[in-house]
Amino acid sequence: MPGRDGLWVLRTLREQHPNLAGRFLLMTGNLADSDKAAVELEGVPILPKPFSLVRLREMLGGIMSNSA
Repeated sequence: MPGRDGLWVLRTLREQHPNLAGRFLLMTGNLADSDKAAVELEGVPILPKPFSLVRLREMLGGIMSNSA
């Protein structure tokens, strides 16, 4: 996503598709700036990179069961 990041995607979803924002999973290799966005990221599941396929499945399963 040249010029974009996960936080931009989350903001866009919240504005344009709020029903999808609750199904958002932030996957990141850089948590250095997370303090600056702590309020926006509250309640958003974060999956730090690198991650295993098992962990990704677990996180997605939790999101899907919470949004049903």
